Amino acid sequence: MQVYLGHPAYDPKPYTRIEPVAQAKDGCWHVYSNWKAALPTEGKVFARRLSGFREGDPLTFEVEPNPRTDTGPDQYIVTNPRAALEVLDLRSGSPEDARRTLVERGLESMLPATDTIVAALKGDVCVVLKMEQHPTLGRWVAAIDRLEALEAYVFEARLFGGDRIGGRWIAVPGVTVGPPAGVFNWCRDSDFLDAVLKRLRKAVQPVDGSLTRAQISQLVTYLSRVEVLPADGAELSSFRERLKSFVPELVHNLAVLDELVDLLCALRPIELQLASRREEIELNLRRELQQQIRQEVEREMEPLIVDRDRLVSEVSELSANASRERMEAQQARTDAEQANQAVKDELSSLLFQLSDAPIGAHKTIRVLASKLGARLREQAQEFGILAVPGAPWTKPDFAERPFHEWPEFGQTLQSNAVRYGYDLTELRLIDVAARSGELVVLPEDRAARLVNCYAEAICGGDMVRQTLDPAILSVDDLWQHSIASRPTAFGRAWAAAQFDSSRFRIVLLEGLQRTPLDLWGPTMLDLLRGPHRPPNLLVFASIGKSFLDSSRVWRGMDKWVVAVSPTPHAGLTPQLLSYVSKRAPAYACFNATSVPVPTRDDLLATLTEFEHDLNDVSLQRLGLIYRAALALGTDVDAKAWAVACADPGQGDVQVAACLRKGTEWLRELLDNEQ
Repeated sequence: MQVYLGHPAYDPKPYTRIEPVAQAKDGCWHVYSNWKAALPTEGKVFARRLSGFREGDPLTFEVEPNPRTDTGPDQYIVTNPRAALEVLDLRSGSPEDARRTLVERGLESMLPATDTIVAALKGDVCVVLKMEQHPTLGRWVAAIDRLEALEAYVFEARLFGGDRIGGRWIAVPGVTVGPPAGVFNWCRDSDFLDAVLKRLRKAVQPVDGSLTRAQISQLVTYLSRVEVLPADGAELSSFRERLKSFVPELVHNLAVLDELVDLLCALRPIELQLASRREEIELNLRRELQQQIRQEVEREMEPLIVDRDRLVSEVSELSANASRERMEAQQARTDAEQANQAVKDELSSLLFQLSDAPIGAHKTIRVLASKLGARLREQAQEFGILAVPGAPWTKPDFAERPFHEWPEFGQTLQSNAVRYGYDLTELRLIDVAARSGELVVLPEDRAARLVNCYAEAICGGDMVRQTLDPAILSVDDLWQHSIASRPTAFGRAWAAAQFDSSRFRIVLLEGLQRTPLDLWGPTMLDLLRGPHRPPNLLVFASIGKSFLDSSRVWRGMDKWVVAVSPTPHAGLTPQLLSYVSKRAPAYACFNATSVPVPTRDDLLATLTEFEHDLNDVSLQRLGLIYRAALALGTDVDAKAWAVACADPGQGDVQVAACLRKGTEWLRELLDNEQ
């Protein structure tokens, strides 16, 4: 298998492409330039996941054909990636010189992405050393573990007949370092001396004056601290040569100094008087200065001490007031949130009871809503819309269901996919797309069942359906019936989402082909992606054949919506058995206000990574899909999903295939009508 040397063109997140630099041949590296011919078509190799490396880090690797494509830029993929090991040519000196260089003194720098080197020694042998940074010197020295029995290997010297890479010799995997060839004792000088002394103590019968184990350790520590061990004592020889002339001169000067002292001491009475007077003056001066300095310090510090005591008292009082007010504010917020939630719960209960009211009672209910509006404030408009009687399939469900925890969401989707017989990727895709604000378009004959499967997993099966008709000429007609002047299912779902932001509301717009779609479809899409849409409102639409007016087909619709064409399941499913046996579905409900979201820095880093590759619309879709996909936890790679939705030619393979399938279905349907 051919081995190459290269580096990542950009940071693996999680994939990257490797730019090759050289290839191994005859035990050494040869720099090669025509890589587009050797590794078509771009002269780079695709790497799916490459942990532990960053942009520019050298590594060795092998390649194999890409099973996913035999054309295009990525015809080869990386296999067996390994960090590159630098080889130091230390053959000119003795093994002891090499040991002192690597163990005692250390290296200034290391090759990136590795902490291991290969040292080539005399006699065509080498050693492999793990290096670590010295805590005080900042240099890279050999790790001390097992240096007393460091294994040597046969060295393949043909490496030095090839090319240097970046001014360094790089080991060829499986060639440069050969089979074992002996053992070296490369432990530090201090460790070696300590081991020898302790071994001699064990071999010799102890007598009076023999060194104890503690004394041996103290001796070794002392010799190491004063730097007289072989690795540290290089300057002692120069000290010896200079001391030969320095010491006689020093002895002569000391002798002259002694003679001067003796001459002065001959004046004994004068010396005694001077000493006595000096002591008296020093004692008196010390007393006066101590008393004077103490008085001045106390006088200068007095106002500061008063201010300090006052400030300490004020700080203590302010701290107590702040803590008390903080607790009161927190309690007030808690009470307000509980009161607001209690009002919503009561109104939800009232709406649940009004759901059975007859159609003719809408005037009475409108009067009740107007009276409640004076007290409800922001809930007044939503309550009035939701309280108006309507068909059961157009009214949201206000039954109180307990919330599940978001870590359970991925397993819940998987369970519902199995129950209904749907592909899990398709179910995950419509979830992520809908929660990101996309309009999810489905085939008319399969839409209701798939959306119902999803609704049972996220909002307790609550789904409203609005049957579209030719009277839909603008998005305003989706909010209120133009003839009956009653709220539509879409308007009720929107109002319910605003009324209670903690529960997801799902609406299915059925029969896009029965409307002049190009009149209101683009505006509808802008509203769903804009700031007005409640984030807990999830919108799906179905489309079929036989358009009302082929001239009113929304051309290019397949480029702006998320189209999914689920594969119908053939055979008996657990959901079908439950339905015919009249067993209640296993509903699940999740809190829309506690959906896991990325940090601001993480989201910014993701968008920055792709800002030069995508236009503004695709970049917006990438950010929103990435934000929504995090709710699926570790079940999916959120970034790969976002890339696939923004550019179906990249990212997660299964998601890209699902999107291509749906887009081709919708494009074929639209082209046939046009």
